Amino acid sequence: MNIHTILKMKKFLILAFGLFLVGCGSSEEEIKTIELSNTEKVTTVGEGEFCGGEAKIKCGVGLECLIDVESEDISGKCIDTVEEKYLECPETQAPVCGLKRNQKNAYLNECEALRHGAEILHDRFCKVEDVSGDCKADVLSVGNCEIIHIGYMKKLTGCQEVKVAGCDIQTPFESLEACQNSCE
Repeated sequence: MNIHTILKMKKFLILAFGLFLVGCGSSEEEIKTIELSNTEKVTTVGEGEFCGGEAKIKCGVGLECLIDVESEDISGKCIDTVEEKYLECPETQAPVCGLKRNQKNAYLNECEALRHGAEILHDRFCKVEDVSGDCKADVLSVGNCEIIHIGYMKKLTGCQEVKVAGCDIQTPFESLEACQNSCE
């Protein structure tokens, strides 16, 4: 059995267990612990509930932890990222990089990006692009990780610090002074 088959089986079992819990009338506020292996347990919560933080609480299937970049413990609330719920997409793998809020994420295909309300930037996976010194570029996070990054960019009122949550950061300036020296 190859690794892709094992991962698909694992995802199917998690989804089936989640559907079983919903079918059994479990409360959305109730925290559920799903056993993935003999030693690894993942705690999941429902939409609108607290996630991340020191307890590293994960959102349930189909939800994403929207990190509050001002939180001290890197916590947030679980949100449903699908905006077009009735849009059915094929499972064709044709990765695209999409932008939603201030975050670049890879989507399985163009349809999935549109289903999630993302602006398609280009075909292929997202990467950190060099926007150093660009006074028109925005600070963006790349990927969905519970890590807070700080970058600097020019806004209407002048250069400002911007916090983003993600795996990496794409920032025009590494310091406020560098932004001010270049853009004001």
